[in-house]
Amino acid sequence: MSAEATWTPAEVLSLRTRLCLDEVDFAAVMGVDSRTVHRWETGEAAPQGASVALLSGTLEALDRFVEQEDRIRKYLRRCADMGGLAYAWMRLLEGVR
Repeated sequence: MSAEATWTPAEVLSLRTRLCLDEVDFAAVMGVDSRTVHRWETGEAAPQGASVALLSGTLEALDRFVEQEDRIRKYLRRCADMGGLAYAWMRLLEGVR
């Protein structure tokens, strides 16, 4: 799925379920409010912009590194617990230094 792709409610729910995250933790990882995730999953709204890129990138990583899916899940859970995207970006930038 490309960054320009349209995400259906079923695809958003499927990704969240695959990650074993509830709406609140999934929202933290995606950098949105939990009500936004609920609206995505019920079709009241669709992901746009950076959210589409993040959803697509997460799905691509899971599909590409299937053997590491559990590790990716655990990392995203920690990201949610520590503040979501802000934590993930800080960790990424630490690795670049």
